[in-house]
Amino acid sequence: MQRSLNTNNFDKVDETLQHILDNTIDIDVKLLDRGSVDHERLRTEGIISRFLESVAYVEDYKTIQKSVNSITEMLEDAVKRGVQVDPLII
Repeated sequence: MQRSLNTNNFDKVDETLQHILDNTIDIDVKLLDRGSVDHERLRTEGIISRFLESVAYVEDYKTIQKSVNSITEMLEDAVKRGVQVDPLII
């Protein structure tokens, strides 16, 4: 799990976490908790990053405003769920 977390890659962390949960592998509770927290953080950051990439170039003011509102809602949702999004993603 620690090696997967060190990669900071959602797919790798997801694969490792699923393997641990599916096979009922006994690991340190703190490490499992950190894995779950990082899994959710990486998932959320991925969603935000993909959205930002999709609106990288927009000429229409209304679309820009909607995009700003969508990003704000995503960030507020992350805060409500206790997810700390990396500021560099935004």
